[in-house]
Amino acid sequence: MSSTGSNWVSQPFSGPARHIYYNSVLAKQEVPEGRFYIGSGYSYAEYTLTNEIKRYSFVGNHSNSVEPTYGSDSGISVAMDSAIYIDLTRVFGTGNEPTAEQMDALLEQFDKSWFDGTKNLFDAQHFMYMYFRKITELENAITALGGGA
Repeated sequence: MSSTGSNWVSQPFSGPARHIYYNSVLAKQEVPEGRFYIGSGYSYAEYTLTNEIKRYSFVGNHSNSVEPTYGSDSGISVAMDSAIYIDLTRVFGTGNEPTAEQMDALLEQFDKSWFDGTKNLFDAQHFMYMYFRKITELENAITALGGGA
């Protein structure tokens, strides 16, 4: 990765602009507490870091720049590991791109929610686990709202 000078780092990446990308990384604050930014080009999400390692994710597009970017407030030291960047439009098709939360759940099947190279994201056992977990959440929500049998 290369630094852009103002507490930002980016990874050169060649891919189609206007596609939707998933960017995710494990990160924690080193010193002191501050804000952390993760995104694609100049489009990003902002998080408050803790001293616990945690996954931070972003899904979005940018018309000019598709490189994964990471930043923090001035003077903030951030430890990062297991960064992953996926062209969701290429993998899932235009209009079918999942949310950051859906991608986080999909990648739970891999150690540290990360892999190197090319992997099959569509493991049947993991999809069934996600499906039944979502059905249980929906049933619980319906019951909590007074519905159900």
